[in-house]
Amino acid sequence: MAKTAECMESPTSNGLSRNLPRWVPAWVARRLDEHMREVIAGAAVTFTVKVVGSALMFAFNVVVARLLGAEQTGLFFLALTVLQVCAVLGLWGLDNATLKFVAANAELGEWGRVLGVYRKAVIFTAGLAVPLGFAVFVAAPVLACSVFQKPELTGALRAAAVGVPAVALLWIHSEALKGLKRMLASQSLQSLILPITALLTVPVAARWWGATGAVAVYAVAAYAAVVGGYGFWRRHTAHSRAAAAAFPGRNLVDTAKPLGAVAATNLVIQWLPLLVLGAVGTKADVGVFGAALRTAMLTSLLLVAVNSMTAPKFAALWAKGDLPALEQTAVKSAALVALAAAPILSVLAFFPKHVLGLFGQGFASGSVALTILAAGQFVNAATGSVGCLLMMTGNGKWLWVSVVLGAMTCVGLSSVIPVWNSVIAAAIAVAVPLAMQNIAASVFSFWRIRVAPCNYRALFSK
Repeated sequence: MAKTAECMESPTSNGLSRNLPRWVPAWVARRLDEHMREVIAGAAVTFTVKVVGSALMFAFNVVVARLLGAEQTGLFFLALTVLQVCAVLGLWGLDNATLKFVAANAELGEWGRVLGVYRKAVIFTAGLAVPLGFAVFVAAPVLACSVFQKPELTGALRAAAVGVPAVALLWIHSEALKGLKRMLASQSLQSLILPITALLTVPVAARWWGATGAVAVYAVAAYAAVVGGYGFWRRHTAHSRAAAAAFPGRNLVDTAKPLGAVAATNLVIQWLPLLVLGAVGTKADVGVFGAALRTAMLTSLLLVAVNSMTAPKFAALWAKGDLPALEQTAVKSAALVALAAAPILSVLAFFPKHVLGLFGQGFASGSVALTILAAGQFVNAATGSVGCLLMMTGNGKWLWVSVVLGAMTCVGLSSVIPVWNSVIAAAIAVAVPLAMQNIAASVFSFWRIRVAPCNYRALFSK
């Protein structure tokens, strides 16, 4: 791709220094085109907050594990997984639909409709999440005894049920603020307010009430983040004197349906192995695997940060028909994520006992599982924003196909968990489908638009 005059600017020129964060090395800046400078500049705030949030959430998990021990930590991770699964089901894609319509109407200056979208999104989400949380609360004894074979899980499940509406509404506020381009406010809800509140209160709650107290702390922290999100929303829409205008709820629901289906299918790959392990394995097995899984998943937040800017960039380049720039941006953003994730994943893969040893005695037994999970996450990072690439180029159905393939593989591999080494089998049931899903999406991307984010040879093309 031919270099523009802007690309030829020196690292100290006004254009480049204005667009890029100061921490980007000069030798890197010289190799970036205008599109990648925009991606990095736009993702810088999100990336920084996500890194801090990852560290805080890792610290929260470590504190919980050291306070509770492997068995009680297993109960904590099981209940927390149920909470997050129910929150995603309660949203059913409304978070992404909210982002779409808030961003579109804010861009047009239709602030009455912006407020209308927000109001409908909150009402619909509460209407789904509250009954779902209530159902889990009532069914907690049955789930604990009959499904997970762990009667002592009942209290933690009920604490998780109380937190379902909070987590769902937290995601709504985060995406609504993102639609207003208030990235710092958006990311601080999940990456700062929630983990900091949880960290400050969990030592007392976990000592007094064990796993139930730790889950309750997480739920309370989520409610605190929702209050913060509402405050941010009021602040960033205060300049508008318009009253909330009517917004067709059908538009919101129709947009959310397919997105919710993809999110629900993704849940299978993310959490089914842990839930199966919870049903057939020991509490200690679940605690060890949960610590390994959540540690490995922290690196995926780097991809989330880059996705926040690559998605609109992909859409713009596709609309202009600039395929060379689209390929370069896709490949360079994938390389950026891979390079950023490589040091972390290398530590997880080559020093897993040391990493899991931070959680306390007994967790180091999951070292092989952590290595396997790190390998799956590296494929996730190396393929970059391939999901966004398919969505933004009108090939969302092929993303759906890749997700379904991954989910089917996960179901098949999860069936092995009861008869093999439980923790290692669970790690394989997460890592292999994740890698397969992303590789399949990359193949579909190359087939449909002749662009593959992991085609690193394109980095050296002119």
